[in-house]
Amino acid sequence: MSPAQYQLVAGTLKYWFVLVIIIIFVRTLRNAWSEYRVEKQHNPPQALVRGYVAHMEAWKDGAQWLPIGEETLVGSKRSCDVRIADAGLRPSHARLFFDGGRLFVERLCGGDNVLRVGGKNVEKILPVPDGAKLRLGEATLVVSVDVER
Repeated sequence: MSPAQYQLVAGTLKYWFVLVIIIIFVRTLRNAWSEYRVEKQHNPPQALVRGYVAHMEAWKDGAQWLPIGEETLVGSKRSCDVRIADAGLRPSHARLFFDGGRLFVERLCGGDNVLRVGGKNVEKILPVPDGAKLRLGEATLVVSVDVER
């Protein structure tokens, strides 16, 4: 092979190598961007955590504490923020929400379903003090507001 042919082959291979590297780089960026969009869509930003709620039977176990945001739905359906199955809860039993820095519970279920705060029946909306026990159906929950877990 003559030196001219060698330089021609080497130059051609150099450009092909650079082209392959650029294609790999562009595809990697495109795949990373696609994965980022899918991940962001399936994991939206977390809401502000204002407090925690836990099943009374296991309240000392830190893993059992569930966050309470500005508005938290409690019930037996899968879309609830705090889901409690097989405890006599309605699909949408109650809503916990903050107003003026205080936590309130709102009854979403019918009047014959159990919803109590510290022994008081909740007719419509009732404030929930820190450390209160919520009775929803057969489940008892304890509430902790503004406490890190």
